[in-house]
Amino acid sequence: MSDETPEYEIIGESSAAAQDVNLETSLKSAANRISVAMSPHDPPGALRYRWVSGFLALCILSAILVSCQTGGADSGKYVRNGVRYGTTENLFSRNWWNYYERGRSFQDGGFLAEAGSDFRTAIGQRSKDQRWARTYGLHFLPEYFPVRELGITYYQQGNTEEAVQYLEESIAQIHTARAATYLDEARRDWVSQNSLDRLPPTFQLTQESFRRTLAGTFVAISGVASDDTFVVSVVINGKPFHMDVSSSEVAVEEFEVQLAAGDNVISVIVTDIAGKVYEDTIEYYADIEGPAISFDEPSFEGDLISGVVYDTSGVRELLIDGIAATLTEGPGGVVNFEVRLGTTSSGKPVPWVATDNLGNETSGVYSADDFGTNPSAQYLPVSGEIVFAVDSGARGQESVRFLNPLTGQVYNIDQVEARIEIASKTSPLGLRVNGERARNMIPGRKNQVVPHILYFSEEGKHPVVAELTELSGVSERVEVVIERKYKAAEIFERKLSIVFLGKLSDGTSQEEKDNASFVLSNVRRALVEEDRFALLNPPTIDEESQEGRIPAEITIVISSTHLNEDSFEIVFEIVDTMSGERIGYIDGTTLDVSRAGLDSLVDVLVNKIEQMFPRVKGQVTRVQSNNLLFVTLANAESIQEYARCFVYREERIVDPNTGALLDTKKEILAEGWVERESDGQFTLNLQQSESGEFRDDIGVGDFVATK
Repeated sequence: MSDETPEYEIIGESSAAAQDVNLETSLKSAANRISVAMSPHDPPGALRYRWVSGFLALCILSAILVSCQTGGADSGKYVRNGVRYGTTENLFSRNWWNYYERGRSFQDGGFLAEAGSDFRTAIGQRSKDQRWARTYGLHFLPEYFPVRELGITYYQQGNTEEAVQYLEESIAQIHTARAATYLDEARRDWVSQNSLDRLPPTFQLTQESFRRTLAGTFVAISGVASDDTFVVSVVINGKPFHMDVSSSEVAVEEFEVQLAAGDNVISVIVTDIAGKVYEDTIEYYADIEGPAISFDEPSFEGDLISGVVYDTSGVRELLIDGIAATLTEGPGGVVNFEVRLGTTSSGKPVPWVATDNLGNETSGVYSADDFGTNPSAQYLPVSGEIVFAVDSGARGQESVRFLNPLTGQVYNIDQVEARIEIASKTSPLGLRVNGERARNMIPGRKNQVVPHILYFSEEGKHPVVAELTELSGVSERVEVVIERKYKAAEIFERKLSIVFLGKLSDGTSQEEKDNASFVLSNVRRALVEEDRFALLNPPTIDEESQEGRIPAEITIVISSTHLNEDSFEIVFEIVDTMSGERIGYIDGTTLDVSRAGLDSLVDVLVNKIEQMFPRVKGQVTRVQSNNLLFVTLANAESIQEYARCFVYREERIVDPNTGALLDTKKEILAEGWVERESDGQFTLNLQQSESGEFRDDIGVGDFVATK
């Protein structure tokens, strides 16, 4: 593609480039004519003739100047659908910003040769793409991207090789969604035209992700997606991994996936630019339940306690009255235990704690005095955790019942710890709770208590059903109904407050305004539905002071929008309201300006906003003063400077009868903002309370979370 400026008509046969070059000379010539015409040495007729001649020349050039104020383009030639293109808002003075603005106008109208010429001229005078480019003095031009737009123009002309070159150069200078979107399209066409894609993509887990049994309900997946051309998307368990632009190698680092207790199958789908797909699954086992335990009947030797303990992840330790029990591996992963207590402890209730290999614990109290008198009393909770049972014969008519939860219990947390007591007449084969297999049931033990974790995120009443299948083939079913309630704090408190501001210019077309309004309203709606942020209405202006107060912590300003025949772009500027600092930009571009395309753009923007403000937790590591703390935060690299945080303390609320955890009460101690110190380390600057004071009881180990 030639870099020469194409000729196109402005007035008669004069080109825009020629006019730009000769304008100053022509104006000087006209002014000179008038100056000469005013010479007193000329005869009256000559004076009048020259003056009129100079005046007419100046009028003609003034008309040209007016034309230059709108870019110098022929109003008849560069009109499409009643809209004139090749224009600029102000005087066209042949500066780089004039050429860039006129080039964008030509590009919008589809006059690509003229657009390319202007972009090349702009690059020749100022070569770097910038968000804010200084024109002169303290004047700045927002959004100067001639390299990007030249690449897009080449793509629109079908020159994919040049398009890829310029778009890659633009992204190397500054990343924008518009450049990335068109670069992916240009690469796709370039790969197809040259038959470059031969192999499907691959995905390789890093070493840290190979551990398949985890203590917790989250896993951070890390790996590398690669392709012989370009990877365009990585989707893990239905959630897309954010990619700035297609790449031959994509490093996925600590992509967090929520797990359910027990078996989990995580899907991984990688797609390359030619549409070839890699699909695989990763299996994880989430163990968040401590071991189940079953005690044998008391022996004649009163100081000997024995039984079995079982956990799918294996048993690390069992302490009874602080004494480590002797553990012997039995068949099927069941662990036999025995311990001798001192004579001083014989016959007295003693505490026990069982720990599995992942660190999950269960605890309770063992009392031999309760055997054969009140079987249900064998469960004596001390920590609100799991229980034990005694293998000591019949316990009434029922084979299965709930020790927890109980009908009528109200939970203010998602996680419900079920404990099911089994008193099988033969031998239990299996236990299911709300259709899920109870993972820690002890094989072969007629009497035991089995822990099982359930989740209820929706408010309202929920049935909990346990179904036991025995060796005889008999099944028995029991049901309780609990209630899940939200706390006010869960809904309203400690969310990052955001307000959207901005008004499109009056010159924006109605279609562009409609698209922007659609995107903005749906971004707001999606953020409300995600329940992650507190969205505030735009502030009103006080009629007396004419000053508006912005109560939100983060302000999102509509920086710009741009609509042409084949794309729509929207740019948000993110501002920290407290400091007034610009945090960054969030932008998105769609090449499909239908409602479906705009919906996809909304999803992209919402995802970027959530990634800019991740919800992470940490702890206080050092108290410097009443208003300055040192803290650690997970995923430190994703946290913005001045991120809002709060410090809190937790208190467990348990059922007095069953010991079940019903609620975790959080006491908010203080709020503030963080500044980065080193990897994972931050200083937390505390704000004064409403009374103007700082808390003096915050200590090491208190919790910290981003808003």
